[in-house]
Amino acid sequence: MIMGYPGGTERFLTSFGVKMAVEQTGPSIVKIRTKKLELMQEDMDADEGVRIKYIPKQASTSNYWKYYIGQTEGLKRLKIYEKKKELEKEFTEWIYSSDNINVEYRNALKYIGEAYKVIEQYQVAEIYFSEAGFRGSEIIPFTRNFYMLNQAVKAKTLNESMIHRDMLREITDKHFKDYNLETDKKIFTALMIMYYIRYLI
Repeated sequence: MIMGYPGGTERFLTSFGVKMAVEQTGPSIVKIRTKKLELMQEDMDADEGVRIKYIPKQASTSNYWKYYIGQTEGLKRLKIYEKKKELEKEFTEWIYSSDNINVEYRNALKYIGEAYKVIEQYQVAEIYFSEAGFRGSEIIPFTRNFYMLNQAVKAKTLNESMIHRDMLREITDKHFKDYNLETDKKIFTALMIMYYIRYLI
């Protein structure tokens, strides 16, 4: 908050983070969301009812799709990776120039680089799990509404207030009001195939 970034920021990524954003994160999210948007558009073009229901969903999906396209292009165009490398070179020269600086900080970039080598092994898999799996289909996020109920059943602490029928009906009705089963099945299937081909073959 003090620095002016109340949510989160990637302005202070090292060159390792910028490289991962350009080579892994951005392209993976764009690829998955491109497929999802294409499938939405197919059904929206074929059915006016689906089009009306899915206009806000399409806008929501395309929001970060556009963001990551722009971010990746911007990072490349502005040569952010090269600029970060130069800053890190200056930092390294400075930190070795004085005996008064804590010796542990001399290994800071080394440790960050080693950490990113580990993260890079799983980054794309995590994105595919999140974008194609957890966020891909509408029906999977819907199940989160019943997480507390599930936990209570497992712990045998279920009570009447947790299964208030009007509340559950309201949640369910709201979700399925603008839901198209065939579209969601198509999206779920296509994205699971992408995940399978990318990671499970």
